[in-house]
Amino acid sequence: KLDKGNTDAAITDLEGLLKARPDNIEARASLITAYMRKEDGAAAGRESAKLVGASLKARDMDGALAAAVEHDQGYPEVPLAMRDMLALAAHREKLQQHQEAAGLYRDAIAAWPEDALAPKALVGFGRLQNEAFKHPEVALELLERARTHAKVTPEFQRASEELMAAIQREQGRAGRPPWVPRGEPRARLWVVNSPGGSPRRGGGWRRPPLRPGDGPPG
Repeated sequence: KLDKGNTDAAITDLEGLLKARPDNIEARASLITAYMRKEDGAAAGRESAKLVGASLKARDMDGALAAAVEHDQGYPEVPLAMRDMLALAAHREKLQQHQEAAGLYRDAIAAWPEDALAPKALVGFGRLQNEAFKHPEVALELLERARTHAKVTPEFQRASEELMAAIQREQGRAGRPPWVPRGEPRARLWVVNSPGGSPRRGGGWRRPPLRPGDGPPG
């Protein structure tokens, strides 16, 4: 029906199909096209985010990465689901694409700060800051946020504490003064404002660009 120009009927059919088979990648992609024809960018953006999730569930990592890049280019104001950003970040790390992984962790924290998976994102981002970018103080601030997050689970509280202890031991061996938590962690300001997620006019969230060589403020 979409090929015949009957967009409304195609949308109805595709939505019905996706209720029964929500991970149907082809149907999801067709629904994005249909919404674009109706110039309904909000609906197209929501479906685009779901397409990334469907590709991840199908374990099509190349497809998920491609869909995520296309989503970021077309619908930067619509964040992906937290679980999907974390899965993509982990895959980017496996590919040694640390800058891209950092961007995904940063975006996940900025978009979903109160999500139950936020402590996991903070731990991942903190570990990456220490191991890949050699910013132990920023790592400690992120890990402290994970440790004290309202929705932290025992697993990620323990993980954050173990990583913090290891970093502090290394700092002690290097003769650096003990780390003291700040009242308003610098990492929080970086993640949310500079160059992290920023408020959109009229509310909502905007995915910020991650420039080559981005790191925390000096």
